Amino acid sequence: GFGEGLARPTVLSLQGLGVEIVMHWKLALLILASSIGLVGLSIPVARWLGILDKPGALKIHHQPIPRFGGIGIVLALLIWGIAFGKLQLPEALGLGLVALTGALDDRFSLPPSYRILAEAVPRSLDRAWLGWYCPRNNSCDSADQCH
Repeated sequence: GFGEGLARPTVLSLQGLGVEIVMHWKLALLILASSIGLVGLSIPVARWLGILDKPGALKIHHQPIPRFGGIGIVLALLIWGIAFGKLQLPEALGLGLVALTGALDDRFSLPPSYRILAEAVPRSLDRAWLGWYCPRNNSCDSADQCH
């Protein structure tokens, strides 16, 4: 899945270990910096669209707070994950579906069952993709780790 490709470097020998770790740190920093910038841009957009978390009895804030920051984080992951070849099409589509559901939830307060379904479907599709992508007699942890 998506997290498996970014969480740990796949290294075949100790010789390439330093290069792999440096590449993953660079990618992580790129995603972090982009996320911060895109979340910053999402704040005025959320205010303009009226996507605000209003104060209430169970809230700790006393003024409306913009929602919608998750979309900036997901966009950064999609942009750099695809650019660095860490995301395949099913993973990118699944992440996009989760992001779309999150954005719709921020705007319309979707029922929990919709959000759970939006998270379960991409994972199921990712597993189905692996079943098709990898030869039947091999096992796969992720699409790029068939053995």
